[in-house]
Amino acid sequence: MNEMVVTEWFVEPSDAHTNEVIVKNLIHLGQYQEGVNLIDNSGAPHFVFPLESHTFITRLYKDQIKFILRFKVFYRRGVKSPLRLWRFEEASYKRAKKAKKRIIKKGKF
Repeated sequence: MNEMVVTEWFVEPSDAHTNEVIVKNLIHLGQYQEGVNLIDNSGAPHFVFPLESHTFITRLYKDQIKFILRFKVFYRRGVKSPLRLWRFEEASYKRAKKAKKRIIKKGKF
């Protein structure tokens, strides 16, 4: 039978200010869970906060510049899989993707 694979989301604050903002917002939304230490796919440990959905991450990215937030987003598929870094909403990834599209449009790829 086909088993549904659940994607879990995590956020790792990079400084004390971001940690405080994340915890306050999660408490306000009623989604706060204790932070946990998990291992990523390269074997490095990370102290992350579990999130209920990707919606909170989207909100963090929107407020990133306004509130000077520094964080990393991780996900994992299934309970026992390692964390993987989520890069698709980072500005550098978006710029690279747009540059590649421009090259493809010009027929140089």
